[in-house]
Amino acid sequence: MSEKLHEGLQKEIATYEKRTPKSAEAHQRALQRIPLGVASNYRAYDPYPLFVKEGKGGRLWDIDGNEYVDHNLCFGALMAGHCHPAVVKAIEGALRIGTTFGMPHDMEWELAEEICKRYPVEMVRFGSSGTEVTMRQACMV
Repeated sequence: MSEKLHEGLQKEIATYEKRTPKSAEAHQRALQRIPLGVASNYRAYDPYPLFVKEGKGGRLWDIDGNEYVDHNLCFGALMAGHCHPAVVKAIEGALRIGTTFGMPHDMEWELAEEICKRYPVEMVRFGSSGTEVTMRQACMV
């Protein structure tokens, strides 16, 4: 049984490597500047990760032109899918106002107000990362 599994896995890896030579090249290039050749450890896998070129709706295309169903959708962050027209329109409008301020602005209050209306919370704290929020909370206790 184990030999058949190993043989089947080797066949799938060979198919993967045949379909994705540009991803293999991109990974080799990335290894020169990025540990493991990827921006975070969970993206690293053997023989090398796929390098994505674009996404639309629930689909992704790698740099070799292969199409995939994106079951991940960035761990749920893209629940509307890639390039959803309503999201693109909202982002384009926001870009005309400014990209990032690093200072308080009304959009923070508007989002906090919306969250408080939808959920049983009275206040909201925003942070750039889970680490930042955890550190800030530890200082407030």
